[in-house]
Amino acid sequence: MESLEKQLGNRIKSLRKLRGWTQENLAEQAKVSVQHVGEIERGDGNPTLQSLERLSQGFGVTVSQLLAVEEPDQEAELIRGQVIETVQEMPAVELKLLQGVINLAKRLSLRVK
Repeated sequence: MESLEKQLGNRIKSLRKLRGWTQENLAEQAKVSVQHVGEIERGDGNPTLQSLERLSQGFGVTVSQLLAVEEPDQEAELIRGQVIETVQEMPAVELKLLQGVINLAKRLSLRVK
């Protein structure tokens, strides 16, 4: 079984990549050093409560959502919220394109099953 440090590091890396961020982007958003982000993601660093709070604020999530290393439902809910936020800002032309992509993905996923 993976250590808690590795699980947390993987969770942070996953959240970072979901946003399309580099470690530098996350460090800037969270006001921590790039080196600290790298250590945490590798499971080498032992983040303080202050670091966890800064990372959660950088991501725009709660500390409990950040620490939800064993709860994939929370991650799905977080992604859902990000998608909704993004869609709400889209102009109509982009929404139509997105709807086409969603319809195509649904058709393809039905074929895979």
